Amino acid sequence: MPPLSDTIGGLRFAAIDFESAGAARGETDQPVQIGIAACSRLEDEPELWTSYIAVEKPVLWSASQVHGITTEMLADAPSFPSLWPEIRSRLG
Repeated sequence: MPPLSDTIGGLRFAAIDFESAGAARGETDQPVQIGIAACSRLEDEPELWTSYIAVEKPVLWSASQVHGITTEMLADAPSFPSLWPEIRSRLG
């Protein structure tokens, strides 16, 4: 059996991060950006991929102050369902 460090070192893994539009009281939040960093080995540079995501409501001022994304920046952004094939592929 190989040492645990060899086994873990050979795994491919991904980290996923979302930024959101911010939620007002009684409302659900919406993602406005996704980022995925994937690595095959801990020593390798990760593959980085990001995309804005179209929203149905404006980005709250308070959320924009945190991540810098405005409603105007999302004008031509793809929908989450249209991004799903790319996301699934990167997580595969």
